Amino acid sequence: MVKPFTHLSVCSNYSFKYGVNHPDQLVAKAAQLNMKSLALTDIDNLAGAVRFAQSCESYGITPILGINIGFIQKQSRLTLLAKSGKLSSLYRLVTAINTNTSDGVLTVELLERFNQYSSDLVALFGVQSQLISNLLARKEGSALSIYQLARSHFDQVVIECVSHQERSGNLRSTTNAAKSLAFANKHQIPAVITNSVRFLDRSDGPVADLLDASRKLSLISDASIERSNGEAYLKNSEQMYELADQISTQAGLSDGHQLIKTTLDIASICELKPRAEIGIGGVHLPEPTLFNASNQAQLLAQLEQECVLKKGNHSLNKIGFI
Repeated sequence: MVKPFTHLSVCSNYSFKYGVNHPDQLVAKAAQLNMKSLALTDIDNLAGAVRFAQSCESYGITPILGINIGFIQKQSRLTLLAKSGKLSSLYRLVTAINTNTSDGVLTVELLERFNQYSSDLVALFGVQSQLISNLLARKEGSALSIYQLARSHFDQVVIECVSHQERSGNLRSTTNAAKSLAFANKHQIPAVITNSVRFLDRSDGPVADLLDASRKLSLISDASIERSNGEAYLKNSEQMYELADQISTQAGLSDGHQLIKTTLDIASICELKPRAEIGIGGVHLPEPTLFNASNQAQLLAQLEQECVLKKGNHSLNKIGFI
């Protein structure tokens, strides 16, 4: 029996008109597949984080949180994952992006201004990134330049290998995934395997087609549909291990052992505690040090004191003393 796999790229229906299923459905499926952890990496938002974390706690799954955002330009995407103990850095960087841009794109200027947050995060460059598009266009130098730029701003930069077993030459083909892995190995860049999940089962594919057409305000047709098959589902561990072998052998390796190992290693450094880090199950006030408190208890005591003081002042004001 293989070691449980962890999916690091998963979109829920909080990825508006893209992801098909609710976060709790994805978590329930992961639990059914005996997986120990799961990531949620919705497009341009973290709105599903709380529901996802609550479901993870209910099913005994360890949550990993991230976001898929535009990098340098809207059409070029990357996925950011929060490291264990560094979730606040993801929150702060996303807040900085949303308050300083109108299109939600992470620019080089923002990276330089908010490097104290990005330096805590793991960046995954997959098939929608400019790095991989340059690589597939045989512009290896340009791809390497993007990697070097990102490497100076993120804790780790990782190549994401995705195969939906499309025909050779298609974006999510095993051939292209192997090219990404070969590039990573050549330049000693960590590489992981994901399945770019957007639905639970193959049978959910037609719903994804409807969402694609709706998002593009067009009729359902080959032009509006993004998928070429039904492979973008939450596959089990055995299926992902088999895919890793296929990608790795095409990249000139003996098997997918290293690809799987790196994936699980990245997952392990990004696992979060639902209560202590995400705040599920009680009042959670992040970063007490910002308010001259050393821990949560001190910060709660300060808040209670302020509430008592303000309530007392309000009562005095009502009877005319102040």
